[in-house]
Amino acid sequence: SVLRHFKIDQSRLVVITSPRSRSYEETNAIRNFFPDVPIIVRAEDAEHQEQLQSKPGVSAVVPALISRRFGGSVLRKLGCSEETIEGVTEEQSRKASALAAKDRET
Repeated sequence: SVLRHFKIDQSRLVVITSPRSRSYEETNAIRNFFPDVPIIVRAEDAEHQEQLQSKPGVSAVVPALISRRFGGSVLRKLGCSEETIEGVTEEQSRKASALAAKDRET
């Protein structure tokens, strides 16, 4: 199976960023075959988030609204320290702000 090919059974975490319709299928497939692997899913809105989080072991966040939280959730699940998470998210915020400023100039 494709899931076995990607060694999901050996993963510490699965991150799903697919569109709404595919995210349900992927979450269900992974949960059915690998019930103990934590899953974080990018939700498109609050309703999508609520539906995804109704499944055991699934966390869902809406990164368009809270991208730092999404990244922090992934790093936390991977066992990174809070200090590391804060440093990484701050750096990414600075980069995003610089890119946004550059885009406004053009």
